[in-house]
Amino acid sequence: MTEFYGMVNGVGNTSATRTGRKNTGLTTDCNTWTFGVRCRAVHDEETGKNKIFVYATSGSSQKGESRLLAVVTEDTLAKVERVVMR
Repeated sequence: MTEFYGMVNGVGNTSATRTGRKNTGLTTDCNTWTFGVRCRAVHDEETGKNKIFVYATSGSSQKGESRLLAVVTEDTLAKVERVVMR
């Protein structure tokens, strides 16, 4: 059963989607040539809850290491101020 859902939009008017399960997770990347962000959605068997790890990356050039920026959970999301994306 699908646990995670990802969507990407780019050139044109079409979208692409991917899904992940508890046992596979889902990884997404958004890059420029020199920097980017990777999100890894996983299911934590110990707690029974989902987590998303957010990493800063060296982008498409892949000339550096990834650094953990945040771990997002339902609990941390409830504490974040609401922001409207434009």
